[in-house]
Amino acid sequence: MVISIPDRTVKIFDSGSKPAEKDTRLTDAAEPFAKMVPYALWLFAPASRRPSVDQTAFTIECVWKGVPQAKSPYGDCGVYALKFLECLMLGVPFSRYYLKDTRMEEVRKNLAAAMYVETAGANESMHDPKFLAIAID
Repeated sequence: MVISIPDRTVKIFDSGSKPAEKDTRLTDAAEPFAKMVPYALWLFAPASRRPSVDQTAFTIECVWKGVPQAKSPYGDCGVYALKFLECLMLGVPFSRYYLKDTRMEEVRKNLAAAMYVETAGANESMHDPKFLAIAID
């Protein structure tokens, strides 16, 4: 889910198969966010600007096009979601060549290594058992 303040939309990037038109589970789940965000914007706005803050609910949009679709048994959806979010945040086009089921083992290893390195503090040895215990906790 991405909340776009300038567009006043809550976009749901769905990696499941496109549901029937009457399936409202995704929009129902996003509705509290669509209603809450305008009030949060009002609350954090300077008092002088609050009268001009629109408090109507944001619109909800489900996006399937360009989103990698998970395949049964859906065990890789978290990895797909993380990498897709990374692409969105960096403004990089999502490439199905690099992120697909046949490459998932490699992607998981790279993701685990990156997460492991990011937990390291300055001048800490990642082979130190104390570091490992802290990183795992």
